Amino acid sequence: MIRMTDPSNSMVSETGLGQQIYPYQLFETQELDEAREQVSHLFCPHRIEMADLGRQFYSSFTYAKLGNMSLCHIRYDGNVLIEPGALGSFYLIGMPLKGTTIVTCDQQHVVSMPGIATIQSPGQTVRVDWHDTSEKMVVKICQESMERHLTGLLGHPPNRPLEFQVEMPTAGGFGATLQHAIDAVSEEIKQQSCLASSPLAITQVEEMLMTLLLIGQPHNYTEELRQPVTPAAPYYVKRAEEFICASVKKQLNFSDVAEASGVSGRTLLEGFRRFRGISPMKFLRQKRLEHVRADLLQGALDDTVTEISMRWGFLHQGRFARDYHKRYGEVPSKTLNYRDDN
Repeated sequence: MIRMTDPSNSMVSETGLGQQIYPYQLFETQELDEAREQVSHLFCPHRIEMADLGRQFYSSFTYAKLGNMSLCHIRYDGNVLIEPGALGSFYLIGMPLKGTTIVTCDQQHVVSMPGIATIQSPGQTVRVDWHDTSEKMVVKICQESMERHLTGLLGHPPNRPLEFQVEMPTAGGFGATLQHAIDAVSEEIKQQSCLASSPLAITQVEEMLMTLLLIGQPHNYTEELRQPVTPAAPYYVKRAEEFICASVKKQLNFSDVAEASGVSGRTLLEGFRRFRGISPMKFLRQKRLEHVRADLLQGALDDTVTEISMRWGFLHQGRFARDYHKRYGEVPSKTLNYRDDN
């Protein structure tokens, strides 16, 4: 029988995953068929079998869904073979935490272990051999979201499916940065932060992970993204700024801003770097800081710093407080107290 836990109330219930997905869930089982049925709800139908019938099977899954992506901590005990066939309309990033898996995507074969992650692309024929006791953090990203983000960077829709190189080293460089970012998001979920209740924060997390992947991990559009860009004229930057200011309360993606500016994402990034010294999304963050300050000074008396900052999409309270202090020379609570005192 599958055991499922919702940490928000520490209760265990015997149920399926066809019901509402909570921000954080754990289920575990010692039955292959039950594992296949439940994981099919999270990812896609697949074949699973034991390579060593003499071993005891066990699997556990910690799952969280955030916007158009999801995070899952997966553990398999025993030598397990998983074959989903052609992957569906999503990308899977596998960050090994323990043990070894052999990942085969079409003709690419990767021995994946801590320090060597993988990314599987839609349409690829996938096979994963889990050896002994292995654990991974798996991130699932919607294909439509990824390709929309790529469109923003290119300045035009892709003319063929986006396909990443499967092997992704994480011991240093871009891979280590991505690993750190995923670990940070996972920790926020474990701490039951307000991430799941803040659409603005979720959008920023998705943007960050997709940008890291598209800029850092080789794929079939890497060379095009690396081509020199035409310097942006200042009015493109101004157009983007006007759009951000008018839409600051909305869930904004970088591709939204690039489309509104009328230039490609690369050109817009270069224009902001040259003419403003910051990125468009940092400009958005600055505008939201201004709104936080206004709410701290003028909001309802029962508002708290955390409530106001989360309202404007600031998830990490420590980083928010540092940014606020750097911008305004005081901590947010002092601004709030000043309002109350006056």
